[in-house]
Amino acid sequence: MRHALSFVFAILFATLPLAAQDHENVQILKGLSDLEFDRTMDFMRASLGVSCSYCHVSDGNNFDFASDAKREKVTARKMITMTMAMNKQFFDGRTEVTCNSCHRGSTRPVAQPALPQARPPQTAVKVERPPLPSRDDVVAKFAAAIGKVDDAALQHLSMKAVRENPDGSVNAEYHLSPGKTIVIYPDRRQEITPTGGTIHDAKGDREITPQQAAELNDIVEAFRFITPHDVAADARVIRKDKIDDRDVYIVRSATSRLFFDATSGLLVRRIYYTHTPIGDAPMQTDYSDYRDVGGMKLPFVVTVNSVDPYLGSTRRYSEIKVGATQ
Repeated sequence: MRHALSFVFAILFATLPLAAQDHENVQILKGLSDLEFDRTMDFMRASLGVSCSYCHVSDGNNFDFASDAKREKVTARKMITMTMAMNKQFFDGRTEVTCNSCHRGSTRPVAQPALPQARPPQTAVKVERPPLPSRDDVVAKFAAAIGKVDDAALQHLSMKAVRENPDGSVNAEYHLSPGKTIVIYPDRRQEITPTGGTIHDAKGDREITPQQAAELNDIVEAFRFITPHDVAADARVIRKDKIDDRDVYIVRSATSRLFFDATSGLLVRRIYYTHTPIGDAPMQTDYSDYRDVGGMKLPFVVTVNSVDPYLGSTRRYSEIKVGATQ
């Protein structure tokens, strides 16, 4: 599932293994887009804490994904069938039971409780549940903290940053406008559209396929700045929690969870989900170092993490211009 796209991600977002080959010998997970198929594989891999070679025949970096030679792949099919059947029978088709429900990062689920066991209290402990603010209260505080939002200007962004990931760091420029993202590194330039794009470097021009564009635009979306208008009208505050030493309110909608600093009101984390047949695959974005940009506060440090470990990176912006043209 990682082959023809690797040069695009190596250029654009560092070395990135991709999911993209013809889906041969797929017996259960049929009818998925390449992005959905990729996230499904990543979800299983992350849930078991393994690499692709755990289930798939490989010779170094060369994989025979169609092969059923490994017992682990045959077992995986049985487990997919089991979880899908459980969700259909007991949860009206919602993916409440997933690989991660039991595996939690291990190839072998823990079936027995740990010993010794501490004695539980004999009297019921009353849990105090402090009142939570409403969705509108949290959004209003976010709006006051972020300042006057210029939605039209945010459609046109020009940014300079250092992009960091486990492979190192590189200077980059990002220019965003409706329907197009331009990424410039010292030795190359990429233009990404919703359905394709081009890469230009010393070797000339190369096309970005629709399949590659879907993967790339998923990352573009993960790094997008969030404003009060992005909070769904039917979202609700589900609880108060902590991120590091900060209290946060979690606002949940059908497709995402937003974590707002209870003191400042600023958004500090966003998790949105790609639905797969075996579970909703999360993409997490963390925001920090808010600074004033044209009368509104924007985060100058943004970190994205995914069930695909090759997608994770941090952008440390040195300059953000809104309403810019490229």
